Amino acid sequence: MSIQMAAARIVLRATLKPRAARASLAVMREGAALDPPEDVAAAHVVTEGVVAGSRVVWLDRERRDAGVVVFLHGGGYVSGPFPPQWRWVSALIAPLGVAGLVVDYPLAPEHPHPAALDAATAALRHAACVTDGPCVLAGDSAGGGLAIAVAARLRDEGLPMPASLVLVSPWLDLEMTDEEMLAAAGIDCYVSVPALRRSARAYAPGRDLREPSISPLFGDPAGLPPTLLHVGTHELVLREARAWARRCEEAGTDCRLVVIRGGFHGTPLAGPRFPEARAALREQRAHVVAAIAR
Repeated sequence: MSIQMAAARIVLRATLKPRAARASLAVMREGAALDPPEDVAAAHVVTEGVVAGSRVVWLDRERRDAGVVVFLHGGGYVSGPFPPQWRWVSALIAPLGVAGLVVDYPLAPEHPHPAALDAATAALRHAACVTDGPCVLAGDSAGGGLAIAVAARLRDEGLPMPASLVLVSPWLDLEMTDEEMLAAAGIDCYVSVPALRRSARAYAPGRDLREPSISPLFGDPAGLPPTLLHVGTHELVLREARAWARRCEEAGTDCRLVVIRGGFHGTPLAGPRFPEARAALREQRAHVVAAIAR
């Protein structure tokens, strides 16, 4: 665990987490960047489109025949994307010569489940239709859970699935009643249980939160694409990430779980100043390259 990581956890615990625990929806949406930040826009050819009524943003669409990374952002299904998410997608795809497709899926509570799932599925199918290369589906936090839900829907409907999944701190259990997970609430310096519960109610009002399309942890991983999953030791979602990896192993599904010592929620998106984030990005690029080569 690096000194940078330890220091960042102290700062996040003192500043961000108390605010997040009581944040209103408006506050949770502060800082969202529906368009790429200037540095990302300068590094790519940015084009917009609409798929099934939802906005999508291409990064280097002209590279799509080499492959496409379709990205589903986190934000508890109620906010995002945010600048670090844009920058992570940019850093992931730029050296690989592939295109990126960021899905601006509809947010709760204005658009509850299954609106995000429908939009994300349509965007992935669109990407597959306009490329001669493979599609990799990536997501962080809520977007990571959504990525699994999309892949499972395509599998169940007998439709082509993404070549692989790249997941960062995926939120897989919206029910959030597991005692081990709740016991970790104090160690997570970024995410709070009250905020996640508010997001879950907004995303799936009146629904059984154990439905696999809402909480993929309760679904069947058999037949899903090869997956790379990064999670930190200082996260609420560590328990469910480990549980998902075990279930994948039992089902014969390839899921490589990388646990980052000292890592907080979304560590791989934290930027190049963190050695752990740099190492994760190298692993993620290698995973995408392997998916493209298959």
